[in-house]
Amino acid sequence: MWTWTAKDLIIAWLVGGRDAGYAREFMQDVADRLAMGVEFTTDGRGPFLSAVEDAFGVNIDYAMLVTVYGPGPADVGRYSFPECTGTIVKPISGRSTRNTSARATSSAATSRSAWRTGASRGSPRAFSKKLANHCHMIALYTVWYNSVKMHKTLRMTPSLAAHVTDKLWTMDDLVALVDEHDATLPRQRPGRKPKNVSA
Repeated sequence: MWTWTAKDLIIAWLVGGRDAGYAREFMQDVADRLAMGVEFTTDGRGPFLSAVEDAFGVNIDYAMLVTVYGPGPADVGRYSFPECTGTIVKPISGRSTRNTSARATSSAATSRSAWRTGASRGSPRAFSKKLANHCHMIALYTVWYNSVKMHKTLRMTPSLAAHVTDKLWTMDDLVALVDEHDATLPRQRPGRKPKNVSA
């Protein structure tokens, strides 16, 4: 499974494949959550082109940041990543066709790296064994990242910086949300499944 994220404030996430269908579903979710025009930069994956246009139309400042790699290693018997030689900004629409110097996807890459080290399920050695549990973990991480974790560059949480909330959350607030959700679920004894009743 692949995890799609949109950030600086993580406004959306989706767990699924890497194909055009998931790209469209993800970008439509992002567009539905935004109330104003945004500046958007994605990596160079092809499915983003039509997915961003379908979700936002042409009324978006959109560019792709394409990573350029050098030739692969000479030793064909051993796999290693080719060396990154730079990036190319490809303006797509809006002001991105005029201003390409400030484009970057590094904050998303940094966030993904922090997620992999901060949440053990993001590590290749401690992957989730159930998709539902993986999605629950991403939901909890997203709330923590947006509303609890103080970011050094912002000197506040992303939710405060984006004026989504006027309160600095604590872990107690996050746990209270989980408890509130769990209280709405029907109670079941651990380890017991309801018996099928046949008529």
